[in-house]
Amino acid sequence: METVVNFRDLGGLKTASGQTVKSKRILRSGQLVGVSEDDRRTLEKDYQLKKIIDFRSEDEIKREPDDVLEGTTYHHIDIMAGIHTMNASLESMLVSSKEDTVDQAMKKIYEEMITNDTAQRGYNTFITELSLQERGSTLFHCFAGKDRTGVGALLFLSILGVNKQQILGDYLKTNQQRKKANEALIKAMSASFTNPAQAAILETLLSVDQVYLDHSFEIINEKYGSLSYYITNILQISLNEQKALRENYLTE
Repeated sequence: METVVNFRDLGGLKTASGQTVKSKRILRSGQLVGVSEDDRRTLEKDYQLKKIIDFRSEDEIKREPDDVLEGTTYHHIDIMAGIHTMNASLESMLVSSKEDTVDQAMKKIYEEMITNDTAQRGYNTFITELSLQERGSTLFHCFAGKDRTGVGALLFLSILGVNKQQILGDYLKTNQQRKKANEALIKAMSASFTNPAQAAILETLLSVDQVYLDHSFEIINEKYGSLSYYITNILQISLNEQKALRENYLTE
């Protein structure tokens, strides 16, 4: 994609049972702002995009609302709405973080997205929306398409039976796919930096690290015993719904 940053189709990933995630059914990206005509046409025609799920906050959406794409329905799920100890907005994180503690702050955000009641309800709604989409594709995103979107991908792909290594591999693609956008954003924001460390902090905030998603897996196992228990009993995704998702999104 020319103008949709951090875009990818999750199709092609393999499950433990040997099935494959269907192509052109489930897409992830950064925010859909300033989408070119070519990219718009690709999403609408080639991918048959039917549903957009936006994990950003109301403030983020107010500043930069998604472009309207023909033939799609738009759903807003604010994953961080109930997380008052942290703010996932780039500006707030940049001001509040220190170079030697930014990694811990990021891990805390990933922990909150797993344990916070509002985030859990949000991801339940996300999975439900995916289960209702029987044709065309669904695209889910946040600002950069890496943290809130990364946890969403973890949960959805785990239900399908994709293993941890493949989920991590997809997650880490962000660092390459956001490289140019991150460089441009750091350059644009550098004039407002009040100390030299902020460039390094911003680079960390715009990147992904395996330890962040690993931390999500660890928190699930430590607090809830297993990923399957968490999905079924905490997110309350029924076994029948999980089966339906596998039937809907996996090849035979």
